[in-house]
Amino acid sequence: MSIRALLLTMMCTAGTGCAEGPSTDRESSGTSEGTLAAAVEGSVVDVSGIELFWRVVDSLSRDEEPNPELWRSLFASPGYSALTRSEFAPSTFQENFRLAYMPSLRDSLARTLDEGTTDRRLRHYVQVAERRSELADFAEELKRFDLMVEPSRLAAEWLPRPLPDGPAPVALVVFAMDARGYDPIVIDLLAARELDLHSFLAHESHHWYRNDRATVEWNAVPPHDEDVLWTLYQIQGEGIADQIDKRPWIDGGEPVPAPFESYSAGYLEELAATPATIRGLDSLLTELGAATDPGHRARIGARIAGLVPMSGHPTGYYMARTILEQLGRERLVQNVTNPAAFFRAYDEAARASGGPTLSPEALLSLAELEGAFTP
Repeated sequence: MSIRALLLTMMCTAGTGCAEGPSTDRESSGTSEGTLAAAVEGSVVDVSGIELFWRVVDSLSRDEEPNPELWRSLFASPGYSALTRSEFAPSTFQENFRLAYMPSLRDSLARTLDEGTTDRRLRHYVQVAERRSELADFAEELKRFDLMVEPSRLAAEWLPRPLPDGPAPVALVVFAMDARGYDPIVIDLLAARELDLHSFLAHESHHWYRNDRATVEWNAVPPHDEDVLWTLYQIQGEGIADQIDKRPWIDGGEPVPAPFESYSAGYLEELAATPATIRGLDSLLTELGAATDPGHRARIGARIAGLVPMSGHPTGYYMARTILEQLGRERLVQNVTNPAAFFRAYDEAARASGGPTLSPEALLSLAELEGAFTP
């Protein structure tokens, strides 16, 4: 299928004027597609990071160091700015881009890849360069389509009322086979090409809308409670958002997307081990509730963060699925920015389903932490 045909198919799926778009039988959330279409009208995908990235690649491919102004412009673009504010040092990108693209470093690149000591991002950058023509055309086509109608609708099904105002902004970059729900949403160009773009963007849109609603002031959180509060927030956020894009292949019988095959194996393994993870969380939350010394609380928080695998995805999915099956979607999403309420709802659902529950001491500890997430 051509790039234009692919995008037109996506637009038909969103019900935006194609003669014969496939119908959907997802559970209705009372959301009008027309309302959402109006809400996201005019949304634009920012591709400035991609355009600057290709300039960096061109320079490095000539064995020339990009000038400082080009590096500054790259990291000032919306997508790379969000990534470097929140997660990656600019030097990480610079070092990996040099290794991936400079001819004089080809032997070092080959050794690094053969040793298998690097993460998957370096191989990702090599593949992006190999598919440059196709990906550059794809980015150009993305500029001409409003992609956020269907992702916004899907995300809204897992959010409480009132519906969010306007679309989540999106920026294309090259960083990994992944995306981030930052502001703007950051999505990798190759990932956008290879994955189900609607569900992928819907997952990250859910994070964006949730973060926009959140009242927690992370700068005001006591340092000794940062790990535990962030871990709880991640468990809830990933657990609900994963119902959008991972439920089809976890519980719906659909095949795992090819780029996620190795990831899915680890995910499913951790999902099966989640009852043990919840029992561990219960024990540590109970211990946290009795701790008054800041250093002791910080150490317990670090243990909680270390216990929860894969940034909270499998743990959150298990808990969200239990709530969904026992209490329904409205209960799952009604306190979407309050992890303490999420854990209480899970405990109620687990008691109905026979799953691992939380002790009164752990629930009391969560209640004491709840103030960080409520106005």
